[in-house]
Amino acid sequence: TRSGVVPLWKLQAYRANCLQPRAMTCMFNYYRSLLENRDSLKRQGGGRTRLELPVLLIRGKQDGALRGVLFQGLERFLTNFRLATLDECGHHIAADLPKEVNAEVESFLQ
Repeated sequence: TRSGVVPLWKLQAYRANCLQPRAMTCMFNYYRSLLENRDSLKRQGGGRTRLELPVLLIRGKQDGALRGVLFQGLERFLTNFRLATLDECGHHIAADLPKEVNAEVESFLQ
């Protein structure tokens, strides 16, 4: 997050939770499973498995973990989605730009 956006006490609580036994293993296993299953997800994208409900995706343009290329081709899986990319924002969009995130959500829900 941007410096000073998240209060120190929240960062300390997050750090304490991460240091609990097996906590980081669980967090990494979530992402590992995404990578391990990506081929089966691609196969399902052949028109059989598509979400038709409205979906809002919000990403930070400067996110080093979820780069823009990951969002290409989503129309195979989502028939009604909007991708909002926030400039001057990294991975923790709600912490970095809470007002902008709220505005995107409010606009989407109208």
